[in-house]
Amino acid sequence: PPPRVPAAGALRRRVLGCFLVSGWSKSTGTRRHGAGRGPRRGLAAGVVMRMLGAPLGLAVACALPGAARALSTLPSSQRGLSIHLDTIPRLLKCIDACNHLGDRREEDIVPLVIHGDTVGEVFEETASLLASSGVFKLSDGVGAGARAGSGPWLSLAPDLAGAPAEQVTEAVAALTAGLRQEGVVTGWRDELVAVSPSFGAPPVFEVERAAYPLLGVRGYGIHVNGFTRDPSAPGGLQLWVATRSKQKQTWPGLRDHIVAGQISGGLSPEETVVKEAEEEAGIPEALAREARGTGFVSYRGVDEQGRLKNDCLFCFDLELPRDFEPQPVDGEVDSFELWDLNRVLSLLEGDVEFGEPYKPNCALVVLDFLIRHGVLPPSHPGYLELVSGLRATGQR
Repeated sequence: PPPRVPAAGALRRRVLGCFLVSGWSKSTGTRRHGAGRGPRRGLAAGVVMRMLGAPLGLAVACALPGAARALSTLPSSQRGLSIHLDTIPRLLKCIDACNHLGDRREEDIVPLVIHGDTVGEVFEETASLLASSGVFKLSDGVGAGARAGSGPWLSLAPDLAGAPAEQVTEAVAALTAGLRQEGVVTGWRDELVAVSPSFGAPPVFEVERAAYPLLGVRGYGIHVNGFTRDPSAPGGLQLWVATRSKQKQTWPGLRDHIVAGQISGGLSPEETVVKEAEEEAGIPEALAREARGTGFVSYRGVDEQGRLKNDCLFCFDLELPRDFEPQPVDGEVDSFELWDLNRVLSLLEGDVEFGEPYKPNCALVVLDFLIRHGVLPPSHPGYLELVSGLRATGQR
């Protein structure tokens, strides 16, 4: 796209931002990068570059005295990027979008406790609905395995409390099938996900994927940042961005990762990456196996249907050859585009120029990618809050 010249307010913010990125020290009055006459000239180049953004600002800045020195003192991960003092505070809204309860309160939440472990959380009216089925039981007060403090909790009905996982799965399947007919459960997938107290632990039962948010059970998925290296691009990287199919049952038309999916069927995160890479983007198995696990993000909040979601996403980076182009395969994605990081940042900040935003949980994984690759300066306001907010819930 053609370069954008920011409005006057944005220009002022970027002028301020350049002083911090360029290493201005308020306490000593010195600039950390360069020495002698060079710093002032180099700083001027940095001002112009951040005021106008890349590539326009880069072209103008290069014509200024001392420009080469200014550019060489910036980390390669930040050169050419439009980052200013309010960038990170604006990005914090991505954290809030996944970690809010809407108009609900913590007091409205009832834990689902099985064999002494809390495996899910539901709102009070959902707890009453599930208890009326005879599959679950709603108890008052404090009991073994319930969360600290007083209040109700949901558990399996007495005749299922000691039953094997397979029997519980059958009972829950009958319940969710009925709720599907009533329109309570929508977007049926015919795909089971495990319900367990921790990742990798034996499941206490399995449930249809479309129904697991109804039970507020922990969900586990994989998200892959597909990227390429390009020294001429802002920050030296470009990121593949998918546009979800407008026929998707959830978040139609929003931006997404090159590969993402729920972990199910007893697969490991790595196996899920390989499976989803071929199905969604036509990435060959040999290339998909090059994806590297980089950690996780987690969040807890209400989804678009007002249900409580408590999810953990395993993050992967997959460096792709510059001549490789992913292809939509299974119809879940309409298209793939290779974006520079300025465009990615603008979308995360809420710039409507680039159309639909990222799917909320995808934004968290992209932020994690930008942090790990040194794109966002640690010295900027809100950095620690942003990093800690990406892992908002404890996982095990």
